[in-house]
Amino acid sequence: MKQDKDLVDGGLEDAPLLGADGKSAGFADGPRLPFGRKIAFAIGAVPPALTNAAIGFYFTPFLLETADIRPIVASMILLLSRFWDAITDPVIGYLTAKTHTRYGQLRPWIFFSAIPCGIVYFFMWFVPESASYTERVFYFVFMYLLYQTLFSCHHVPYTSLTVHLSHHPKDRDSATMYRMVVEILSVLIGSAGQGIIVDTLGGNHDDDTCRDCDNPDPTDASSKEKRAFMVAAAVFAIVAVVCAMVVSIFVPEQKRTASDRTKLRKESFLRGFRIAVRCRPYIIVVLMLVFVWTSVAVFQNSFVLYFKYSLKRSDKASGVLLTLLGTTVLSLPLWLYLLTRYGKRRTFIVGILLWQPAFIAAYVLPEEPPIWALHVWGVWAGSVLAAAYLTPWAMLPDVIDFSELHTGVRREALFYSFFVFFQKFATGIALGVSTGVMQAAGYITDPCCDESQPSSVEATLRFLAGPAPIIVSLISVLCCYFYPLTKERCAEMRVELRKLRHKKKQDAENETLALKAADAKPVPQPGKSVVESEA
Repeated sequence: MKQDKDLVDGGLEDAPLLGADGKSAGFADGPRLPFGRKIAFAIGAVPPALTNAAIGFYFTPFLLETADIRPIVASMILLLSRFWDAITDPVIGYLTAKTHTRYGQLRPWIFFSAIPCGIVYFFMWFVPESASYTERVFYFVFMYLLYQTLFSCHHVPYTSLTVHLSHHPKDRDSATMYRMVVEILSVLIGSAGQGIIVDTLGGNHDDDTCRDCDNPDPTDASSKEKRAFMVAAAVFAIVAVVCAMVVSIFVPEQKRTASDRTKLRKESFLRGFRIAVRCRPYIIVVLMLVFVWTSVAVFQNSFVLYFKYSLKRSDKASGVLLTLLGTTVLSLPLWLYLLTRYGKRRTFIVGILLWQPAFIAAYVLPEEPPIWALHVWGVWAGSVLAAAYLTPWAMLPDVIDFSELHTGVRREALFYSFFVFFQKFATGIALGVSTGVMQAAGYITDPCCDESQPSSVEATLRFLAGPAPIIVSLISVLCCYFYPLTKERCAEMRVELRKLRHKKKQDAENETLALKAADAKPVPQPGKSVVESEA
């Protein structure tokens, strides 16, 4: 195996592999991860999943139809946040790697960002009534960028916490599965719950509901809808803050060795970035994530408007979404079994290929389709969506192990920060581009009663729900084909890592004993030998 020039501690090239289970190596991975700690860790997925679901499904319709922001401007707001993330996510990952406190490296970031993030999230759904159009645009730009910054302060450390839970790969995969279950349940609650609150308190805006431009009423359904969005935001913000506190208090971190802490303190941001981009498995997993999440985000962003204008079934959107995400949750254990039984690479490819009929069906469904057909479609789409959610995140700890084996140091904060950035980048690009396409199709913001959306909008929404996700998701399959960390290679790496960590632990203990011996050795007094001083 070719070794990187930065490989430390040596000995791996000449050490024979002693079996994939590692039992004959004589090195332990430490205690197994308790079930309660897995649950506490999974609860930390609630804040990002809950708020991102509401943003992904409803923020674009909120900007277009409640805040009366033009589609091209809404597109620019979403795209601008992604350029902002290009700065904040890597910087926060770098700062967390430099953080060392008595409470840990990551948990203080999660704890202290919780309340400010909840407050900003609430005001992001507030429409300033007396502000001009330009002032409203700048208000949403400022709030959205501030929220994304505080969101990174939670999400980057939280996802990095995965590799601090345990050295056992099965424990990490199991914790990731629990996290995905909670995450998808949160997406379900965030999407369906937001829709229920807005429909109940703001009035269900079906196709026959419109704005009376001749007789405007300041207390009409639009005003009620604004209040409904704020109520939903307040509820979600409180839940997110409480869940962030749970993970920051009840999930301890594994401590680093003193040598690892010293190396990370001395390492510059550019050096860490070079190590990440030179790691071939990492680049492949990042590309998989970017393309698969772009396909998810394109469909997610158009889902509500697709049901309203293409299927003429806006009143059924929340129910079908509930079916889709509920099926996703129930299918996660099956996909976890397939990951461990057949390997992550093969499982991802099969899962994404099975996903394509759902997109084809979304493109060809007629107007006002039968309710049973919509729910059958939701079951099929949800049962394979779990593969897209679970697999890239399950691959990332293996990639970090690969990097540690070649460089001698775990850089999980750096790797996870760029991973989170590219996930948000894919989502933002998808939201921005799809919203801009709606502008090009002639979408009318807040139409009057005598207006309707042109047929080009209906055709565009069908394209965004079908062919667009097909094209992008198949690119992720092509990337996955070149992923080098097979199930067998990961088993070999675990054996080598046990030996590397065992040697680092022995070196640290020997260094401590040497320092104690040096402190105990008497210092000779002036004019006397060491023997005379001891006497």
